[in-house]
Amino acid sequence: MRVFETPVGILFGVLLLGVSSALAQGGSESAYDLVNQDRFAAAFQKGDTNTPLLAMDWFSQSHSDEYCRVDRSGRVSSARNVINWAIQGSHHAQLSQTNIELLVATMNALPPPPKAAPPPERWLVVQGIQTNKWFKNTYDRANIPEAVEKLYEITGASLVWFIPKVNGRQIARAGFGRFACVANEAPIAVSVGEERTVQVWNLEAPNKVPPVLNILPYEVRSWEASAIAPDGSIVAAARSSGLCGVDLRTGKLLWQAGPLDSDDYNGKLLAVGNKGRSLFTAGAHNIERWDIETGQRLALLATNSMIVQFLSTSHDGSILLAGAGRFNSSPSLFTLWDTSKNEPVLEFAELNLSGISISPDGRQIAFSVFGRKTLYIYDWRAGHIREVPLRCPYAASSAYALYWSPDGKLLAANVNTYQNAIVIYDTTAWKPLAQWDCGALGPPLSYVFTKSGLLVQLRGAELDGLDTTGLKALGD
Repeated sequence: MRVFETPVGILFGVLLLGVSSALAQGGSESAYDLVNQDRFAAAFQKGDTNTPLLAMDWFSQSHSDEYCRVDRSGRVSSARNVINWAIQGSHHAQLSQTNIELLVATMNALPPPPKAAPPPERWLVVQGIQTNKWFKNTYDRANIPEAVEKLYEITGASLVWFIPKVNGRQIARAGFGRFACVANEAPIAVSVGEERTVQVWNLEAPNKVPPVLNILPYEVRSWEASAIAPDGSIVAAARSSGLCGVDLRTGKLLWQAGPLDSDDYNGKLLAVGNKGRSLFTAGAHNIERWDIETGQRLALLATNSMIVQFLSTSHDGSILLAGAGRFNSSPSLFTLWDTSKNEPVLEFAELNLSGISISPDGRQIAFSVFGRKTLYIYDWRAGHIREVPLRCPYAASSAYALYWSPDGKLLAANVNTYQNAIVIYDTTAWKPLAQWDCGALGPPLSYVFTKSGLLVQLRGAELDGLDTTGLKALGD
């Protein structure tokens, strides 16, 4: 069977995509790479009509070959070839005629490769036929063109962007207890210990151990929830025994109140908004507004039969976002409030949500759905949802927590890798800029972006940080 023209005059094409990690590590190409890298090109030049319609390969640092083959009838076969001795994750499918034509059109729309070839570990080599001529382009896996990504979307084959790994650093270590919260406008962190003790850390002088303040009204090992004013002046804490506010400037208790509603549910959630004046609380079902200075309960914003699982304010404090229902089941109901008012401005429901966050200006909501390698960016004022690829590390499929930087230019996603990792994205092109392997397993821990661009991880008694100010996209 010969390569033939489509009704619109576009020729079917044959592609070969490859990247050799062995080259990047100073070794020779793998045997699989040597056999297949140019075999299809040579076969095509000899007129071999059995040459596949599509052949794609890229190589990881673990010496595994992610390959995909599509024959001329549209049959797809893809898998992971681990050092030529194990085939994992086999995938088989049959493309419809429409998708075959879409594949051809996408191939013909491929942009030219970058003028400067990337380092070998980032190669994405594309070979194939355009207008009955063989071509070869080397793209950058740190900056993959949309049309190349589309080829993988159509076939269902695996593709992972090259994401540079970066290391954080330890900022401070509490002498007792654990870190509870970090201010987002001031270099202030708070740790809490057993009984009634609190320490207030200056992150600009983390080696200076602060004095122990015996100011909590409850003898507890840890707070169930805490929230700090943006300027680090006041911290609020909730336990099953009650709610309180502490003035960190004077080291004195400001106020204390009774417990939040529980209904045999021990979870508590706190957030600060409305220019640092309002404290928002959630027990089992109720969402309330309090005056953070006086501890006066001002309003009951919502009461719902579902358990409140999420409570957060935008970085500027203008919007409150709350979610009720279990995120990994269906459905979850979300409500937004203008933090200066008591009436909701929007309600919406999402299915199988795994992570959610609101942008610094309160205009957009980023969320991830369990099992989908997609980020959804919801401009709720305009009523528009944009979908972008999650572009996560190998074997990750969802983001379990999302964090916007104060300027809105970065989004950090806690993805379900082994071990725990944060991927930082550029929110203009949604390219992955860096991967921070945080080293923690199990449920996501607490993170916050500070005004200075430091991404801070609250990990028990340890406070770790990653400076994100120097991160930039590769391959541009």
